Amino acid sequence: GAKQQAPIGFVRTRSRLKSTFAHLRRVIENDLVPDVIKADWDWRFLVPNLGPLSKAQETKFGPALPFLQQASTAGGDGTSKSPLQVDLVEAPKPTAS
Repeated sequence: GAKQQAPIGFVRTRSRLKSTFAHLRRVIENDLVPDVIKADWDWRFLVPNLGPLSKAQETKFGPALPFLQQASTAGGDGTSKSPLQVDLVEAPKPTAS
């Protein structure tokens, strides 16, 4: 069945227009681990219409907000009145080659 989604918290960055996924990961890990997210949870950002983002990709796509806005029609503009929702998912397991 479909996995249940529930809001787990929020973070704020210094620049909503310049923050990369790697920066978002650092802010999430500093602000939400271990109170909301387990320290040993291996998670990835889920990009709508594309799938999970690898850790290597977190530094390659530039600012997260414009990238997510291009990838999906869902989400806000990153302000307090219209926050951008970022989904986190369990890291995919490597496939055998």
